[in-house]
Amino acid sequence: MRFRKMKKTAIVLIILLVIAGLAGGAFFLSRGKKEEGKPVSTPTPPVFVETTINERPFVSLIPSEDGHWLTLKIGRIQKAETLEYELSYTTGEGLVQGAYSSPFDLGGETDYERKILLGTESSGRYRYHEGVREGNITVRLEGGPGPRKYVSEFKLQQGENRLVSPDNEFVLEADFNPDQFYLVMPTAGLPGEITIESASLYGVFTSGKNSIKNGQAAIGDSEVYFWNLGSWELLENGSADQVGVFAGAAGSGLPELIE
Repeated sequence: MRFRKMKKTAIVLIILLVIAGLAGGAFFLSRGKKEEGKPVSTPTPPVFVETTINERPFVSLIPSEDGHWLTLKIGRIQKAETLEYELSYTTGEGLVQGAYSSPFDLGGETDYERKILLGTESSGRYRYHEGVREGNITVRLEGGPGPRKYVSEFKLQQGENRLVSPDNEFVLEADFNPDQFYLVMPTAGLPGEITIESASLYGVFTSGKNSIKNGQAAIGDSEVYFWNLGSWELLENGSADQVGVFAGAAGSGLPELIE
């Protein structure tokens, strides 16, 4: 009788343990489902402020003589407290490389310049990325009216007689120096103010001589203007004798420079 009683007690204990286990599992499963169902907060992306031509910084990239460096120049920075940039490019092997900065305080400066290596450096030894032909530069400003972002694609060319912008809208044909590197890019803004709200803006930059022979510039169907010593010069039939900043304006053309 005593054995049967103990056996009965053991069975009851087993049943109770099973019930407790099922209840615990149901609790954790339910809890897990509730936690899975919680909305995950994601950071709100910044809303970038739209700016006019006269409010945008003038962004340029100037290649070195050997094509291993790009000098980033940002001029006419307005109402900004911090700046950051990101440069990315594709090597001849098809690898995407780049350089960037964290946001830093401008300290009231309206111009910025930085020399960027197209490669890597370790203990004073350089490894250059060969065959770089295209990339893009992103500039972000904070402060004043709010966050602003400017992105420009670029093309790096050498030994060709036809330079073309990444969007294929700007073309410059000429007898270029075959030993020089030329970089073509939209410039975001301009070196000085103009009385116009929209225009197609492109820059052709080189570390060598700016003069060219038999130059012919075109920006779609627009009239082409060249920034020459602080004023706009209409290029008759697109004829150009130097590289620099070009603008395309339809209709009556580009207004005078604001003094």
